[in-house]
Amino acid sequence: MTKAKQSIRKICEYCGKEFDAWRITTRCCSDYCNKRAYKQAKRKKTIEATETITADKKVGKIKTDLSERQYLSISEVARLMSVSRWTVYRYVVSGVIPCIRINKRVTRIKRSDLDLLFENANPYEVLPAQERKPIADWYTLSEITEKYGIKYRRLRDIINSENIPEKRDGKITLIAKNRIDAYFKKQGYNETIMNLSEWLVLQEVREQYNMTENAAYSFLSENNIPKKQQGGQRYYSKLHIDKVKNKGQ
Repeated sequence: MTKAKQSIRKICEYCGKEFDAWRITTRCCSDYCNKRAYKQAKRKKTIEATETITADKKVGKIKTDLSERQYLSISEVARLMSVSRWTVYRYVVSGVIPCIRINKRVTRIKRSDLDLLFENANPYEVLPAQERKPIADWYTLSEITEKYGIKYRRLRDIINSENIPEKRDGKITLIAKNRIDAYFKKQGYNETIMNLSEWLVLQEVREQYNMTENAAYSFLSENNIPKKQQGGQRYYSKLHIDKVKNKGQ
């Protein structure tokens, strides 16, 4: 141990009082505090170990309970298989896991269908490594939010859930252009509509079509009028508003 040439003012790790220590490694002010601190640290480790065992048993019990149920939700399947909810969603969308969607909020998966996945599984196959093409084009975050009219928080959720490649260029975050475009194309994004020349903000919609604010919001929402975000402002397609108005005359 290293002994100091002069006393060092320290704070006891157990009682919190200041004291003069003659060794750098001294942690407590007295033998009593040192023993109490040791017992406290030992007790803390015991509690942590007990909590870990309890948590493992709880997870095991949940899995046992789920394995005995006939129908499971997305979250329950994720817990049962020890994967994320997004992984289960991808399996469901791709048809790997059969399911029934009862309504917008309720999706159910038969426990027996999960068992069949493993009973009918092919032997494990090592897939050949594929050489990835280098990503040539990148978006900045602001370019994506402007083009697709979404908030930064929603964009970050998409990047994380879809594992879209990103990189740093100094202080700027860049996102893979081809992957972002492919995602929004799958969501129904229509670039032709976004390139229309005439767009109106909400106030202009109210003034040109003589609507109250609530009426304008209801009209735009009920008729799914295309919209885009630009410069912090939301715009609505005049062409589509006119089509709905002319149809109703």
